[in-house]
Amino acid sequence: MADEQYNMEESRERVGKFYSLFPEIEKKADSLILENIQGRRVLEIGATELSYSFRIAQKGGFVTGINVSESIVKRLNEVSKARMFRYAEFQCKEYHKSCFHPGTFDLVCGLGVLQLSDKEQVLAEVSRVLKPEGKAVFIEPLGHNRFINAFRRRTGKLRPGNQKPMLLSDIVATEKYFEQIKVKYFHFFTIAATIFCGTVLYSPVYKIMRLIDKAAFGIFPGFRKFAWYAMIEMEAPKVNPTHKLQKKAPGKILQETIFNN
Repeated sequence: MADEQYNMEESRERVGKFYSLFPEIEKKADSLILENIQGRRVLEIGATELSYSFRIAQKGGFVTGINVSESIVKRLNEVSKARMFRYAEFQCKEYHKSCFHPGTFDLVCGLGVLQLSDKEQVLAEVSRVLKPEGKAVFIEPLGHNRFINAFRRRTGKLRPGNQKPMLLSDIVATEKYFEQIKVKYFHFFTIAATIFCGTVLYSPVYKIMRLIDKAAFGIFPGFRKFAWYAMIEMEAPKVNPTHKLQKKAPGKILQETIFNN
């Protein structure tokens, strides 16, 4: 038991070092999710206290957060009431069958939720509940890097057991449900900077690794799949209750840009 507790604490420390890189991803996500959000209807899938729902409410958005956990939803509603957010509500729902009316939301967002669900079913539902001019933004881990996957297995006790990180085939599948898809890739060589996390060397090493990432992803597009995370921005939803999905033409991935330029 003592060894198990030690391993757990060691794993938490290592995970924390990895997530020292996350502010770069959040900076990009903030620009897509929080800008001009006032008065817009937003659905956050997999909402938690640390995700976007409360920040959206603070900026004047009308946010509905859903989670499959009743205890999390109860806690979120308690916090929302205590902080007197009039336009933030939280419901316990399955992500692939939310039962909202078609074309309800201006924005749908989620952090690491597609890896926990049937990706295509969730994408179809997202496309259904979005307004025609709406967009969806998801930040998801990628599953092609064997070293990152090994790290995930080693720290498996800290993660849900049903995680299936995104593959390129999953990203291509978004074309079935959206006309326009943009993908940004984050972090490969920059992960090495976590060795120096908490030291004066972290910042200069990170900046150098960031430049190497940018060059590698730019020169070798096939290398991008080995990144740690991807941010997927989708617009022009195809799913409409009056049309069958299989009659829709494939969409187009307009841009595969490079993580953190």
